[in-house]
Amino acid sequence: MNSASQDKQWKVDTHTYKGITFPLFMPQKSLEAMDSFEVRPDDVFICTFAKSGTLWITEIVWRILSHCGVFVGEEPLDKGPYPDYHIPGCRPNYEILAEMPSPRLMATHLPSSFLPAQLFDVRPK
Repeated sequence: MNSASQDKQWKVDTHTYKGITFPLFMPQKSLEAMDSFEVRPDDVFICTFAKSGTLWITEIVWRILSHCGVFVGEEPLDKGPYPDYHIPGCRPNYEILAEMPSPRLMATHLPSSFLPAQLFDVRPK
């Protein structure tokens, strides 16, 4: 739960996993799921630092792929879900992504050591 600290600045509750501090919307179960997350050859990963324009680049990539006919149908609300996020009360994103048809566009702020191991073998976009 988020709350204000004594100096009236907002703080985010966190936990530590493998020596790195993560916000609670990236729970340990989701981080562990990255070890066995199936990477497909036509997946598109957007790997960025936080606060570096991830939503902008996700929108641009989605629009390019849509214009080329790679993505067809209705425009989704979440164009590039984060596989490591899990909002309480909802299904974990890694489960939702596992059921999505190919190609999948996804974004992450995870350090490379936390990314799915298959990412370096399958070599998606």
